[in-house]
Amino acid sequence: MPHEVIMPVLGMAQDSGLLVTWQKAPGDAVTAEDVLFEVETDKSTMEVPAGADGYISALLAEPGEDVPTGQTIAIISAEKPQAPTMQPAAKPVAQADTPVTKPDAPAPRPPQARKAEAPAGDGRVLASPKARRLAHQAGLDLNRLVAAGHPQPYRAVDIEVLKDLPVAGRNGPDIAPGLFQITASAPRAGTDEFLAWMLEDGGISIAATALWASFAAGAMRRAVPDAGDLTVMLSDLTGATGAVLNPDKTRLLHQVAAPTDAADIVLRDLTGSPITGLRLSADATPVLSIASDGEWLRLSLDFTTGQLDDAAAIALMSGFAERLADPLHHLL
Repeated sequence: MPHEVIMPVLGMAQDSGLLVTWQKAPGDAVTAEDVLFEVETDKSTMEVPAGADGYISALLAEPGEDVPTGQTIAIISAEKPQAPTMQPAAKPVAQADTPVTKPDAPAPRPPQARKAEAPAGDGRVLASPKARRLAHQAGLDLNRLVAAGHPQPYRAVDIEVLKDLPVAGRNGPDIAPGLFQITASAPRAGTDEFLAWMLEDGGISIAATALWASFAAGAMRRAVPDAGDLTVMLSDLTGATGAVLNPDKTRLLHQVAAPTDAADIVLRDLTGSPITGLRLSADATPVLSIASDGEWLRLSLDFTTGQLDDAAAIALMSGFAERLADPLHHLL
């Protein structure tokens, strides 16, 4: 005799359950312990087992449907069915002696496990328990996937997408969503004294940006050990002024020019302006800004989660500031 799987009652005041996704397709073999589907109600999601050994003869609801509790939504038969079906929930299925399939049953088709559904009117988010658990452990909000238009229901793999989404407000309301910033200071004397020493001792005039580009690439290579060639784009308030390839691996006077459209990091020189700090919209690459403030150089690193993780960003900024404080030590 076929086994009927009903929509369970998961809450005291519940009269229906929202079918999130099927874990099995029509015709699949199942055991009683196998998870058959996921259902959401009262802000929670549960995995519901098949409850019997056999084969899926019929799935009588589609993901995204709100099915009344107690209504049969699947039928499991002891023998493999000749024409397993799937159809939207309509009327409750008749008693056990009713034939499992109808004469005009449609051709078999797989369940629409990734069918995109609009968010429920009460703000519910369709997600598997594992996805909710991973999001909770990572401190992530599934509603950001909804806002980004990512199709529901959400599975564990969607948490990786969520991690890469911009996060509004992480560094305060003045920073563009998803743009993070680290600030630091370094004594200006380090740069000034090194450039003066090069000029007096060897008659060599070097632009401060050449020194800073070398240090920026060196700090980034230390923070991101698997980095290959690094292009540093030089910029000021008006935009790009040039780019150099691997400046940490070449002499300061022989840095190799590179295209400005393939930068790995932007070095923005603000020392010729009265600006001592700024927060702009996200760039395609991390931006390291240097501003002048009396005897100090004010440093800021703007980046997104897709460009640097927190540990790498901190290491980059720390390494850059340390190099500026004692240029000769790091060059030698």
